[in-house]
Amino acid sequence: RNRFVFLSDENVITSRAGDFFNLFGKSALTVTADDPIDITASSNYASYPTDCIAINAGLIIFSPFNQFLLTTDNDVFSPATAKIKDISSYDFNVNSEPFYLGTNVGFLATETSASKLYEMTEVTRDGQPIVVEQSKLVSRSFAANLTRAAASKELGLVLFSDGSKTAWGYKYFADGERKLQSAFFKWEFSHDVVDHYVMDDVYYAVMGDGDTTHLVEINLGEFIQQQDYEQDYSQFKYVDFQQTLTPVLGPLGGFVTIPYSGDIQVYREGSPINFKQSGTSVIVSGDDPITVGIPYTGSLTLPTIFVSKTKGQAAVNEWTGSLVVHRLKFQMGLHGAYNIHIKRKGRDDYNVLYEATMQDAYPADHSPTAFDIERVVPVYTRNTDMELSISSDFPTPMTIYSLQWEGDYNPKYYKNV
Repeated sequence: RNRFVFLSDENVITSRAGDFFNLFGKSALTVTADDPIDITASSNYASYPTDCIAINAGLIIFSPFNQFLLTTDNDVFSPATAKIKDISSYDFNVNSEPFYLGTNVGFLATETSASKLYEMTEVTRDGQPIVVEQSKLVSRSFAANLTRAAASKELGLVLFSDGSKTAWGYKYFADGERKLQSAFFKWEFSHDVVDHYVMDDVYYAVMGDGDTTHLVEINLGEFIQQQDYEQDYSQFKYVDFQQTLTPVLGPLGGFVTIPYSGDIQVYREGSPINFKQSGTSVIVSGDDPITVGIPYTGSLTLPTIFVSKTKGQAAVNEWTGSLVVHRLKFQMGLHGAYNIHIKRKGRDDYNVLYEATMQDAYPADHSPTAFDIERVVPVYTRNTDMELSISSDFPTPMTIYSLQWEGDYNPKYYKNV
């Protein structure tokens, strides 16, 4: 309502309407509609508001144990009409900030073993909102003390960090009021994530290793915007902390110094080249510009496969029956080479390298990638005895559209009570 809001102890204080830096009333004799507002948030718990976020119904205010709504039932928001309501009583991590999940609001809470991601919906002036714990599915592995959230409503994505090398992600897709699909994942970086933010489909992260601080970016919309992969193989470099350097020619070859040590990969004109590394010193042939970065591996572990049945709007797994999975069918989008690793209880593990195209079977100077292929993986294993993961450290994309399975299912003819 065109006011500057401050949180101080148990109070919520606003400036004069339209005058952000004026905290004094117009007159000491009377109260006008545009005077500052000073109102107390009170409940049965200790209520010290630490953060807030604006929505259509008003201002949601977060304290360690409660959530409040600063609003009005009148057309004019004034000292006489302002009110603050206790709308919910969920723990809130005071070191974090609330964020938007589309048209809803998300916030973090922390227990001793794991963080909790809550989503608040249907916040109105009358009645209680709906609060759902979205992190329930990963409650055993969701990291504790997650405090920094980088949210993008356009991408349907939130990334969380606790200052370590791991960043958790929550990806969701909503169709109007219903959330049709959501998933959690995590990224492992080579440096600690000090802070991060998402802006214009680009993920910016401040990373440090104790001695050096880096500002890095990841274009989250890059693979959507760039379609002509066959014309530019150089974009398949699979490295973090990528930078272009010009070597200084010496008696041993071209010499460069990089700001980090550890495993690296060196490219020239989009293709990997040979190099020698000693700590932060790198020697290559020639003095033409090179691209240096830290290689990474993308990995996806699939959950246990069950026969599912729909009851109402929910899918329920039939976990009491016996299921033997014969084969898995992956519908692949744009992809190159990747590994499928299968662990089977009581049997040897095996790893299979799948290549999108055969060697020498694609045009020269084009990328070895393929589109829209169904990949069939034989397993013939009981569903509870199998763990399957897909990984790739090749400089090509790996896009999975969907997964289907075939197998034998026996309900055991048990009668459910």
